[in-house]
Parts: sequence; structure tokens; C-alpha cells
Amino acid sequence: MSRSTTKHHDQLEQLQEVEAKKRVAARHLQAQAEADRNAADGSREKVVRATAAGTGVPAAKKARAQAEAQAEDAAIHAEAARLQADEAARQRTEFESGHAKALIDELRPAASELVDHLAAPRDALIDGAAEWADMSAHVNSLVALVPGATPRYDVPGQHGLEELVRLAKDSRDVEVRSPLPHWGGVKAFEADQQEARRAKVKALEGRGDRTADEETMLAKLRRELTGRAA
Repeated sequence: MSRSTTKHHDQLEQLQEVEAKKRVAARHLQAQAEADRNAADGSREKVVRATAAGTGVPAAKKARAQAEAQAEDAAIHAEAARLQADEAARQRTEFESGHAKALIDELRPAASELVDHLAAPRDALIDGAAEWADMSAHVNSLVALVPGATPRYDVPGQHGLEELVRLAKDSRDVEVRSPLPHWGGVKAFEADQQEARRAKVKALEGRGDRTADEETMLAKLRRELTGRAA
């Protein structure tokens, strides 16, 4: 696809890159937080041992306080990074949801190329088999002129892909479908919705004692049926 047709995919790629980077940063900070927490837990053991030995208690307690503070700070940074990654994921999902149809439309050139790529080998196989048969016939006629040679024993009678060629010919009239949606389900749903609106309009129009709210609803339904904006 040319860059002029991938504006939304370019934006999506940027959002995906931001999310990926934030996920990596969050994992790194989480690993650091776990390491600092283990170190803080170990510092408590040192305080216990120093207390038991009756020496170095103040230094051990100071080291523990520093380790606990570092572990808490690391935990806060890890949690914040996780929230940032979650927010990046939310923004990416929100963008995809809000531009899904535009993203699909941008895929049309690539989808068309895929259809051609799938159909081309089938056509090439059929054409190639026909050319092989023509050349084989020509070769047979030449081999028959060589003394002591015979096409039956000296020339291969088949190329080995006969079954594939048969399948290709059988599918020659089969249309290669695009991976893009045909919106059959959406169209059916919209048709059902329109039918339901028509039924409501008919029911409301058949009433001569409509309330103000019902008049408003009737006007709204009529606009929806004709596709006019409010």
C-alpha cells in the first residue's frame, strides 16, 4: 500500500510502538521492584542476626530502612509504569474501535493484490501444463526420428503435477474471495432495524391521540427511515 492510503495504519503503528515500549519498560521496572523487595526482605534478616549477636544493630536497622524505602519507591515506579502501559493499550484499542472501517478501507489495495496472488498460480499452472503438453508433443516427434529411440520408452509421458492441474482446472471458474468483509451481517441487521422502524411508524401513525413524546419519536423514526439527519 502507498503511504497516501495508510494514514490510519501509520497512526495505529505509532500507537502500537508506544504501547510496546511502555510494556517493556513496565516489565523492566517490575523485575527491579521484585529484586528490591527481595533485598529489603533480606535486610530484615540481617537486623535479626545483628540483634541476636548484640552488635551492629543500628547499622543493620539503617540499612533495612534504606532497603525498604528503595523497595517501596521501586514498587511505586513499577505500578506507575504498568498504568502507563495500560493507558497506551486503551488508547490503541480506542483508536482501532473508532477507525475500524477506515482501517479496513486502507487494506483494499493489499487485499486486491492478495486475490491476484492467489489466482495467478492457478492460471500459471494451467497455462504451464498446456505449454508442457505442446513441448512434449514436439519432443516426441523429434525423438521418433532418432535411430533406436522411441517416445514411449525415452520420453516422460507426464510432468508429475497432473492432479494439481486437474484441481486448478476444476477451480478455474471459482472466484477468489477478498479477505475484506462483505458486510452481509451488518446489512441484514440494518434491514431488520429499518423494518422495525417502519412497523413503529405505522403503529404510531394509526393512533390519533399521540402524545408530544410520541410525536417526537415518530419524527425521529421518519428521519431514520429516510436517512436524514436530525
